[in-house]
This record gives sequence, structure tokens and C-alpha cells, in this order.
Amino acid sequence: MGFEFRRFKQINAQEYQLAVSENKDQMETKDDSYFIIVDKEGKIVIPDTIGIKLADMTDLEIKVQKKKKAGIEKWKKIHIAEKVDASDQESLLKTIENQLKINDILDISLSSDTHKAIIALTHKIRKQTQLQAQKYELGFFSLKFENMNEAYYKTVNIEGEKEIDNIDKQLIEKDLPLSSQDIQVLTCGYPELLTKKYLEMAQQSK
Repeated sequence: MGFEFRRFKQINAQEYQLAVSENKDQMETKDDSYFIIVDKEGKIVIPDTIGIKLADMTDLEIKVQKKKKAGIEKWKKIHIAEKVDASDQESLLKTIENQLKINDILDISLSSDTHKAIIALTHKIRKQTQLQAQKYELGFFSLKFENMNEAYYKTVNIEGEKEIDNIDKQLIEKDLPLSSQDIQVLTCGYPELLTKKYLEMAQQSK
């Protein structure tokens, strides 16, 4: 996959709806389902260095963080040919367990008796621009965990660069600057963002 440099900022519903209204004709849409695996006590059992999702709601992908430096991350993405039914918890968990083991990612036993796959639905609008070896993306998305309130984000990303020193952070800074006073701005990948947001919302719901 090369290196990625990704940044998120949480926005409110009105800001999100305005962004969609202003950009829907210039941006493509993308829907994904991400999975966070928890045990019966609600403890997350797969670290945020591993991401699991149904890309475009159909294709199972697992990606593994291989390196991280100054917010820049290198991921290995694995495309899974096996089809899964996200509504069948036991089948979904066993597919994830098997693929993690087959690909030597994580040796873990999962069962619907002891675990649950929390589904996080994202609906994104985005515009991607190819800049030599790098792909630059500006987007906005909604995030919905089951039985929790919806959240909204602006996101910018550079990906595809093979050399970490070639990542142009100023592109990111232009569209989503990082301020020490703005705790809503996060520099990380989707697995880390979703893990943090789920834990935050789960705590609030208690």
C-alpha cells in the first residue's frame, strides 16, 4: 500500500450536511463497514494496528500496520476472497479468526458466545487527486455505531508514496491544519480513530 498520512477532524451535523450539499456534484461516494471486536465485558480484543472492513459493503479487507513514524503509517492490505454475511455474528467472527490466523497476523479464538463484532458504518464523499506517486484525498463522512449517535468528520489523506520522506505534509496542513488547541484533530488511520471513538461513545452511554 505504501505510506499514508491521514488526518481527521470531528465536525457537527450542520457542517457535514453543508459540505455534502456543496460538494456532492464534485465528489464520489463510498460506503464501508468496519468491525471492532469486543468480548462480553466490552473490551476490545484486536488492536488498532489491525483494521477489518467490508469495503464498499461487499469486499472483506484486513490491513496491518507495519510501521509508524511522526503520524505517517505503512500498511499491508489483504483482500479476502471469502464472502461474509455481516448479520451472521458467528460466521463473521469465524471468518475473521481464520483469516487472521491464515495470514499470520494474530492467533486469536473468536466466537459469538464470547465476542461480538461491533459494526461501524461510514458514508463518505471524497475527491481524490493523483500527484505523481501520491494520491491526495479530501473528504467528509458520517460514522454510525449500532445503538449510538451518529458522528461526522472532515478528513484529508495522502497515500501510495513508497518513500516516507517524500510525504508532503504541507498538503494536509493546507486543508486541515493541526492546532495545539484543537483536540478534535487526530493524525492517525481509520482503525485508531474508530477504536478511540467507540470507546468514548461506549463510556458516554453507560
